[in-house]
Amino acid sequence: PPLAATAEGPQASAQGEAGAFKLKVDVNLVLVDATVRDTRGAIVDGLTREDFTVLENDASQIITHFSQDELPLAVAIVVDCSSSVAPVVGKLREAAIETLSLLKPEDQVALFEFDSEPRQLEVLTANRRHIADSIAAIEGGSGGTNINDALLETARYLGSESPARRHAIVLVSDNIATYRSRASRDDVVRASIETETTIYSI
Repeated sequence: PPLAATAEGPQASAQGEAGAFKLKVDVNLVLVDATVRDTRGAIVDGLTREDFTVLENDASQIITHFSQDELPLAVAIVVDCSSSVAPVVGKLREAAIETLSLLKPEDQVALFEFDSEPRQLEVLTANRRHIADSIAAIEGGSGGTNINDALLETARYLGSESPARRHAIVLVSDNIATYRSRASRDDVVRASIETETTIYSI
């Protein structure tokens, strides 16, 4: 459930040193999404505000709002179709289609594939059959594995196309980068933070 906690910080400023990125901002309200699972991995429901504690630098923060309502998702499924996954591309397609079955009807889905370069196959849509048909048509066996550029492009897309929804990227890949990306890992992390995008890997 989303929680909102109050926090204090210095005045907003952005500064860099030797190319490093640093952001300082005065924050009065922070939204925190929390998922609680039991020892078997099942989601625990029915929790209340009193079941949570929010700490910042070991200092307890006041939870001003508590809700179990969830904004609909804007999800991008990003499928690896590089040469390294050619032997298992069928399993990757199955994993991507399985992801569709876990989403709620109001969630929207976009589809990307990548090898040496990322390519958008479908824009955000609630049409699951359309996405599933496009996933089934993905073939593997060419190019390197350019993970960072694919994630960066996808995070920026979700942030610009669906700012009012929660954002998630589901990366379906062997996670073995074999191509030198233009984007660095820090670029991907920064973009995911700026667009409030959670990245999951299958």
